[in-house]
Amino acid sequence: MSSPPPVTTPGSNVTPMPGIWPPPMGRPAAVPPSCFSQLYSLSQCYDDIVMMKQILSKVICDMAANDPDFQKCLAQAMAASGSNVPLVGVTDGSNAQPGQVGEFLSNRQTVNIPGVGGTSNQFLSTIVLPPGDWDIWAWTSVNNIIDALLFSLDPQPAGFSNSAAAWFDDPTNQGVGLTISGMTARGSVSVPTLLVFIYSTVCTTATTATFQVEARRRR
Repeated sequence: MSSPPPVTTPGSNVTPMPGIWPPPMGRPAAVPPSCFSQLYSLSQCYDDIVMMKQILSKVICDMAANDPDFQKCLAQAMAASGSNVPLVGVTDGSNAQPGQVGEFLSNRQTVNIPGVGGTSNQFLSTIVLPPGDWDIWAWTSVNNIIDALLFSLDPQPAGFSNSAAAWFDDPTNQGVGLTISGMTARGSVSVPTLLVFIYSTVCTTATTATFQVEARRRR
């Protein structure tokens, strides 16, 4: 008796799903990322950037209001940039920080005037102007009789409108306790500049005088 022919299963063109299918309860199937999830991430990133900007703004404003070193650095950076930005200064009557509008410099010294009868010349080193645009003026007060007196910038630095000079000359009406003020000058300098004044006198009796130079930053 012959055996029956073997049973063959026709081939299938269906590829089985990997893993377990359907997935067990409580374990959702993997969902490919959508454009909405990417937009959410982008939105979250933007919110983080906004928050960081707010934090940085608080830090910078605090430093600008309370940190003299930062204020000086900021003013110097603004001046170096040449940009048309608001000028930094004070409105409460206090002294402005170095580099700010309203910065004030002064130098006072005693001058010994010899009683030589002829002209005596002295050169007085005063303040050093930092780079910027300045108003400069000087005055002197003599403690005794003097026949003639002159002071002026010597040399007159480049960028100055005048030599801030003043003079007195009246030998018939000798000055007693004389005080004279020089011309106000504008000084615009790009490098630190020492102000040197020549102080010339004619005096028969030795005396002393006070000489003061002042400068205030315009920008």
